[in-house]
Amino acid sequence: MLPLFGAKACETVRVATTTDLGAFADELVDLTHAVDRSGDDRAQALLGEAIATFQRAEGGFDAAEHAEDFAAVTAGIGRGRYQLSAVRARLNRTSVPEQKQPCFFDPAHGPAERLIAWTPPKGDPRTVPACAADAELVEADEQPSPRNVVVGEDVVPYWDGPDYFVPWFSGYFESVDGCAPEDLLAGFALGQAFAENQRPQADLVVTREELRDRWLFGSSYDDEDE
Repeated sequence: MLPLFGAKACETVRVATTTDLGAFADELVDLTHAVDRSGDDRAQALLGEAIATFQRAEGGFDAAEHAEDFAAVTAGIGRGRYQLSAVRARLNRTSVPEQKQPCFFDPAHGPAERLIAWTPPKGDPRTVPACAADAELVEADEQPSPRNVVVGEDVVPYWDGPDYFVPWFSGYFESVDGCAPEDLLAGFALGQAFAENQRPQADLVVTREELRDRWLFGSSYDDEDE
């Protein structure tokens, strides 16, 4: 089976994912120092789980050959950042965040603090996970700055990126509170890419494996990338 997207798409998504993996690595280093100073065995064990997740994500990143491969990488980054939030909660003697998804506006912000009702400037309301800073902006009737990605010579919000960012997004957001990816992104170019490949009778919650199969059998790849 030929890949859906070619080398150019893969490298574009790789550059975006570098930011996410770097944010994970930076937090991992900071917390490693804090855990070492704490002498807390439970925090050390939790940190070990996060380190293993990082190593798997890094290995997947290095081995990725197609844009589709980054779904597993971003899923690992999202899981690892949440594991680090558990380490931080252990050190601070606070509760582990309830939301396992990253911030919708920028996954590099790490795990969301809570779900919020958000209405984009041109679109309908939807519920999205947000970090504390972005949640406060929305609740103050302000618009958070979206994560930008570089596509060719353009810099665009990720949700206006090409369809080959579908795997990158689906790794982070398989579903949110029963809301499928195409609903989270309704009104945006990436949401349209999900919607166009939605089976008419599919369940609302779509797994990454289903998304991968649907894209592989449902579209053709860009000849310019070969």
